[in-house]
Amino acid sequence: MPWDGSKFKVTRLEALTVGIFAIVMTIPVLDLKAPRDMDILRDVSREQFLTGYFQDFIVYMIVFISLACIWYLHHSHTQVVRHTDRTHLWINALLLMFVALVPFSISLASKFLLEWLAGFILAANMCIISALAYGSWAYVSRNDKLIEENVSAVYIKEEKKKLLIFIALSVLAMAIALVWPYLSYYVFLAAPFFLFSTKLFSGRSGTKKAA
Repeated sequence: MPWDGSKFKVTRLEALTVGIFAIVMTIPVLDLKAPRDMDILRDVSREQFLTGYFQDFIVYMIVFISLACIWYLHHSHTQVVRHTDRTHLWINALLLMFVALVPFSISLASKFLLEWLAGFILAANMCIISALAYGSWAYVSRNDKLIEENVSAVYIKEEKKKLLIFIALSVLAMAIALVWPYLSYYVFLAAPFFLFSTKLFSGRSGTKKAA
């Protein structure tokens, strides 16, 4: 069948996704550095200095782990996608746009730890990323022309469930940020638990067993 320009190879999308995730997951740690002028630390003890950086490290590590989980799911999904199309590409372009905003959200959260708006923005950022990841998977999984033929309905449903949990955690973090902004970030620590829990997700194969 002649090429009609409606389908594209998924390898380029995966390469772009890996590149942006790698950059975004690296940028925030560049801000975690001691000041060049150490004279400003004369009146500050080591404990006070390190304590001041503690929350920055915590926020960075929590968001890093959460993004790693989202990337893991996205990478798993692309393994069963045969082709992509314009709609799928644009859904993923929006997804990557909000992924690229994460360093800004982390910066706000670190600088305004006790401000509800900073925690709310970070949680909302993660919520939009999770929702777009869900939309991407929902779109390709219902299109038989884009996904591999041997992908089981059970696998599709389980993957949707994982992404819905990410969305729920983000909404919960947004709600907590309105009252206890400094605690809202810790909600995302539950993400890897739900992702790899053997009780919720039995690890069934994503393909149908051969008869």
